[in-house]
Amino acid sequence: GGLTTAALEGAPRRQCCDSVGPRRVYHRAVSTGGDVADAFCSSGACVQCLASSDCATTAPVCDMGACRRCTSDSECSSNICGSDGACVADSQVVYLDPTGADAGTCVRTAPCKTLTYAQSQASDTRFTVSMAVGQYNDTVSVTPAKTSASKLDIHGHGSAFAAVGDIGFVILVSATVRDLAFAAQGASGVLRLSPDGVYEFDSVDISGGFDGFLTRGTVIARNLHVHNCTNAVQLSGSLTVDRAVINDSGAGVAGSGTLAMTNSLIFGMQSGLALDLTNISGTVSFSTVVGSLANKTSSPQTMLCSDNGTVASSIIWAPGSTGAPVVGCNLATSIVGPTGVAGASNADPQFLGAGSGDFHLSATSPAIDMVGAGPATDFEGDPRPQGVRYDIGADEYRP
Repeated sequence: GGLTTAALEGAPRRQCCDSVGPRRVYHRAVSTGGDVADAFCSSGACVQCLASSDCATTAPVCDMGACRRCTSDSECSSNICGSDGACVADSQVVYLDPTGADAGTCVRTAPCKTLTYAQSQASDTRFTVSMAVGQYNDTVSVTPAKTSASKLDIHGHGSAFAAVGDIGFVILVSATVRDLAFAAQGASGVLRLSPDGVYEFDSVDISGGFDGFLTRGTVIARNLHVHNCTNAVQLSGSLTVDRAVINDSGAGVAGSGTLAMTNSLIFGMQSGLALDLTNISGTVSFSTVVGSLANKTSSPQTMLCSDNGTVASSIIWAPGSTGAPVVGCNLATSIVGPTGVAGASNADPQFLGAGSGDFHLSATSPAIDMVGAGPATDFEGDPRPQGVRYDIGADEYRP
């Protein structure tokens, strides 16, 4: 072998090595027009990497010969993929384990047991928390008085917090929380946030308590499940939510502030409205809201808006009720019924099994292919569209 730098000058990248490989060769950095850089030869082509160990920390994963950012914790040796797509070093992680001990500095070889203790070991240079999978029994109050970190990045890895007593969980510093469940029976609020905080939640489950989720501050949530609460979501501030399921509670979403809800399913409210947007401005789109307060004489049966509330490309349905499903909402390309409301169709959406809580669309649903543009996925993460056009409501029908 031996290709020289001179021989490679100006050559297309995929012609920079022979068929012998894999091996390290030199090639010209064509993409930048810059200096000679190391590369690997694989099947006659220069590739950036053969294994993740060939990649830099800022793009640590080797994927089909190219280095890219990490997208999941499992792609990192520390078991932590940061929000910037770089693997977080062990030395920058606070480790927890249900069998650990609340002593020391919570390193990987000697993890701590509770977040109550672990927050004292966090700082602005070490703010990532990694939880070994398991059940954590704790009463958590994360406050500026207990941690020097101005934010926390908590990776639950499918773990669960069960509140000790009826206090619930309080997070009063900005935080990112992933893959974690919170349960607090009898608590006044299962998960309460700071009005000054900035929060991001991904794959979080909240259950029990009087108020399930008190969303103070600025909150972005994805893959959220709130259930079996007296009041599921009490909004104060700004909430942007995509792919949420809110079910089997006394009431759904209420409060004040701004709401942007997409790809969400709300059903099974037992005593209050599924969505009370009286003091909330915003948009509910590509969502399915089902609820019937047939035992109440007042309207609406499912959803109330102020003049600033918009329902777009959604299904609002109140089976078994003769009351108006929606009052005061601006409606666009939606199905609202069965009692008709001006500005929307009241054709039966034909859910696959509404009686059993299955609100997927059947093959003959009029909600299929109703609009020309929409989000990339539905409430379960299935790709949109499945046909030429997009289905309205939370579910994209899959043939």
